[in-house]
Amino acid sequence: MRQILCVIDLTDSSLKVLEVAARIAMACREHLIVLFPYRLIDYGYEGSLAALKLKLETEAKEKFSKLRTSLAATDGLSWEFQPEIGFMADRIKAHVTRENESIDMIIIGQEQTAAANDSKGFNLQHLITNSRLPFVIVPSEVTAVANVH
Repeated sequence: MRQILCVIDLTDSSLKVLEVAARIAMACREHLIVLFPYRLIDYGYEGSLAALKLKLETEAKEKFSKLRTSLAATDGLSWEFQPEIGFMADRIKAHVTRENESIDMIIIGQEQTAAANDSKGFNLQHLITNSRLPFVIVPSEVTAVANVH
């Protein structure tokens, strides 16, 4: 199955990234994997790590559901939402190198690229440079071009 990997952070800018990814996936008739990488950090949570993980993923799924309902027509689009613990670049690399997944393109927002570095020095620039895949980086701001006569 041909697939597009869309990386979001569930902020307001994620809606624009999802819109671009959904349009491309529909036009290319590809399955869309929406990846939400997050860090499992205990900021005084009173409970087990398993309970914290469940809480964070439940909240993420609710936010994604709201984003998804805000999208324009996406009838017939095959997609799945995957919240995963880890650094963004590491999670992207894991999807790209899985034998059972055939990722054809990666779509990420400009704002999300700033958070794509991990503590081992592996970053998005390294991934783009060493990947055979096209990356679509959705700009944060779209600037209108005036008609020039």
